[in-house]
Amino acid sequence: MKFALCCLAIIGCVNAQFSATAQAAIVKAHNDLRSAIAKGTYDAAGTIEPPAANMRKMKWDTTVAASAQKYANLCPDDHSGYPDLGENLYWSWSSSAPTSLDKFGVAASQSWEQEFQDYGWYSTTLDEDTFNSGIGHATQMAWAETNLIGCGVKNCGRDASSSNMYKVAVVCQYKSAGNMIDGDIYQPGDTCSFCSSGFKYYGWYSTTLDEDTFNSGIGHATQMAWAETNLIGCGVKNCGRDASSSNMYKVAVVCQYKSAGNMIDGDIYQPGDTCSFCSSGFKCETASGLCA
Repeated sequence: MKFALCCLAIIGCVNAQFSATAQAAIVKAHNDLRSAIAKGTYDAAGTIEPPAANMRKMKWDTTVAASAQKYANLCPDDHSGYPDLGENLYWSWSSSAPTSLDKFGVAASQSWEQEFQDYGWYSTTLDEDTFNSGIGHATQMAWAETNLIGCGVKNCGRDASSSNMYKVAVVCQYKSAGNMIDGDIYQPGDTCSFCSSGFKYYGWYSTTLDEDTFNSGIGHATQMAWAETNLIGCGVKNCGRDASSSNMYKVAVVCQYKSAGNMIDGDIYQPGDTCSFCSSGFKCETASGLCA
């Protein structure tokens, strides 16, 4: 099942699309909501929702985004009907021509989430009553098994049906599609206790850097924590404007370490009494608990 909403865009941009910065902001708006739900801290109109056992992290998908942009270019008034994608729509009207499209991605996301505050959220199962309560855009944002999003935006120019005001359309599409009647928006339970196959909970479960630990997303942190590393040096460079990131200013930081860490099947550190196995030439620094 699918839904619709509202947003604004820029004049004269026939093939306009969200910049990389705007894409990241849209994803963040969705994941901020999803994270609060997952941790059991989300307040919907005064009700703290139970934590989610299976909430996936959402990512931008270029194929989904291309589909959303193609549909947005039509300045649609209703849903696309694409069978394999969820979809939220947003429109906005203004008396003056908009000067930027990027801000409307977050504006749309905030408008959709606001449904939880306006109408409440009383069931984690999308039954008919929940579906018809006015929160359908928000439930698509919160649908646990959805993990891909892509959005498009179009300046539709003046709208004769709305006092000749400037109109912008935003389309966000989702995969896997959510809002299935009698389906679970999410499964209540301990956070991340029921993640689908292929999805992991980032944490730190082993002091040995096996392949699973290496691929879990904590590689920068394990280099910082690598026990046998004791030397560090860092450099920084102002790279100027980055054409690949909406011409924003870019700065690069490089830190290098000796001895190198992150050796597969090596020990990040050896568990045991503090400083009980310092390498030759190192002594225990009592205050910090480090071999110095």
